[in-house]
Amino acid sequence: MNPVSVFNIRSLLDQVAVLSAGIIAYPEGDRTDPVKLSYAELRNQALQRASWLQTREEFRPGGVILVHFRRHLDNITWSWATILAGSIPTLSPALVSTIEGRKAHFKHLHNLLQDPLLLSRRDLLTDSFGENEILRTVAVEEFEDYGLKETESDSATYSQTNGDGEGHANDSDVAVLMLTSGSSGNCKAVCLTHQQMFASIRGKLTVMPVSNGSSVLNWIGLDHVASLMETHLLSINPLLFLRLLSKHKVSMTFAPDFFLCKLLMMLDTTSKEAKQEFDLSKLLYLVSGGEPHNIDTDARVTRHLQSLGVSPSDLITPGFVMTEICARAIYDRNFPDIDIKAQREDGALGSSIPKIEIRIAPIDANEPSPGTQSNSADSGAANGAGVLEVRRR
Repeated sequence: MNPVSVFNIRSLLDQVAVLSAGIIAYPEGDRTDPVKLSYAELRNQALQRASWLQTREEFRPGGVILVHFRRHLDNITWSWATILAGSIPTLSPALVSTIEGRKAHFKHLHNLLQDPLLLSRRDLLTDSFGENEILRTVAVEEFEDYGLKETESDSATYSQTNGDGEGHANDSDVAVLMLTSGSSGNCKAVCLTHQQMFASIRGKLTVMPVSNGSSVLNWIGLDHVASLMETHLLSINPLLFLRLLSKHKVSMTFAPDFFLCKLLMMLDTTSKEAKQEFDLSKLLYLVSGGEPHNIDTDARVTRHLQSLGVSPSDLITPGFVMTEICARAIYDRNFPDIDIKAQREDGALGSSIPKIEIRIAPIDANEPSPGTQSNSADSGAANGAGVLEVRRR
């Protein structure tokens, strides 16, 4: 894969738009007729939407835009449009089911994100956001009804407002806000800068390099935690997972440990003849994390997948995930061999990627002491710029 050479994610889209690559997206409930979108088409669509956003009275340059859609491609396209328009996208997770909970959430987002603009579809604004009385909203059907087409004036409008992209934002500027799950109270907004995101990309590619033309299978929503737990994990099964890996010659993908357990049960009970449809010879990395990894279970999964064409014995790569460090920043690339030698039941945490520093410190002290319970602190280019907080007076 070509090295990433810029510190601005706007310029990244320009770079990949010249490649003969893109996105293949399967709509929910449809596993036979995917939507294909080249990166050039993605850039054009995002540019059209960015130009339209900049004409809206509700638009505020540099402000936060909440992006909330059911369709994965909607989230992708409108997130890029927000970035190209000169705003900061924040992916909105699935909402809670209670009216009181939703009202409290809307008020919290209004205060936390300093009066953000919400982009969504009319049906979602009516149903999911029916109780909203505080967030400013725009239905994207207004763009679709307007029938805006890409013209030279769109490019001129974008260039006049944003410059050439590469020099418009500083490395330390916030590129994206990610909302945490709010499991311990109200959600927090984690600031991810341009520099941090690129440092994380470079670090991941250093630990797990892939060649040009490689495919990556993603089946998690852009908002990550809520979509993962409430929608996407329920919409994919182990058999479909293997078929997609085989069909698209995937080099890298993700699966949590509990899904690997389901995969093992399926592989244990599937005949050799039925497995012949799968060719996983291109698969190099199956990244996991979020739970302890049982060494015996994952070793058995690996042996099954090797019978389907997988070459590396270290295919399954556990990792440590935090929103503040751009998802996984610690990987166990020696799993499971090093853990088997150490006679562990569960896999080790692993080592960090480049550009991240970790210090293990005691809970009630500034300096670490051997043999004591401790917390971790991290720093470096791949670490977060901070967390937004609501301060009450």
